[in-house]
Amino acid sequence: MSGFHFFTSKDAAEKSAHAVAKAVQLDEEGLRIGGPQNGDQAFLSKVRWLEQFDAACRWISVQGKTKKINQRRSSYGLKHQAERVMGGYISNSAMIAAAVHCGFNLARLRDGSRNAQFNISSKIVEPASIG
Repeated sequence: MSGFHFFTSKDAAEKSAHAVAKAVQLDEEGLRIGGPQNGDQAFLSKVRWLEQFDAACRWISVQGKTKKINQRRSSYGLKHQAERVMGGYISNSAMIAAAVHCGFNLARLRDGSRNAQFNISSKIVEPASIG
């Protein structure tokens, strides 16, 4: 799982990641808990994180959307599913950023949680279906 496939380049991935970070309070672990909104976001420029973001976008972009937030799936669980399919580590923050970038609605799992829930279908697309 290296290189860029969803985005055309590192620069395109980085630009999209920074746009998402303006809309969602992210840190390297997931949703920010407390602290200033514009805290350290240097991780958004790291090639390793951007490759995770790219892989998460490839995976989540083929998943179905629902009208309501799916309360049975969290960003943390989804990242593990994506890791199995995509063949490498994906951080919780990369999964959250990818979901937002790909147009999914977001809700914090619960107060004080770094995890999110999305309006994602319970029926996950199988690995063979992802190009």
